[in-house]
Amino acid sequence: MAPLISEVNVPAALSAEIVFGLLGSLGLWASASGFKQKKSFGRAPAVLANLIALGVSYYMITGKLFIVGIPLAILAAITLISAALGYRE
Repeated sequence: MAPLISEVNVPAALSAEIVFGLLGSLGLWASASGFKQKKSFGRAPAVLANLIALGVSYYMITGKLFIVGIPLAILAAITLISAALGYRE
């Protein structure tokens, strides 16, 4: 929350963080489109992104931010299982 309400001391670092977030979201969007079209290239990024989300949710739960960590863990686990098992043709 601090980057949203505090004064920016290093604008280049904030810009790099925004660009990283945009590029990452574009990559996940592309893999989600492939996953929706039942293409194999969409599964690996989905699995990786949800493994990262499970790690983030663990960090949130250990920090006692249960209201965010538990729903994120549930959503990431369901999506991870769905992506790992793939789809049937």
